[in-house]
Amino acid sequence: TAYARAYTLAGPFVEDEQEAYSPKQREIVQRLAWGHNVPQIALDWQASEATVRTQIRRAMEKVGAKTQAELVAKSVTKIPLK
Repeated sequence: TAYARAYTLAGPFVEDEQEAYSPKQREIVQRLAWGHNVPQIALDWQASEATVRTQIRRAMEKVGAKTQAELVAKSVTKIPLK
């Protein structure tokens, strides 16, 4: 949705570079913020849903999120629209 696209990923706020999201995790979180679901992401990636869920789980662990909604909430920063 246009509203979700007004946000940008900030990623986990950690000092250690190794703890930052991988490119795939960043893409997944962004797509979740846009309202995409696991089957849609898996189809676009030509990957299994299990692979997508694994990446989501790993991203959730990095920020201490218990749900996908919490993952998205902890990973986005509102940016001004131009």
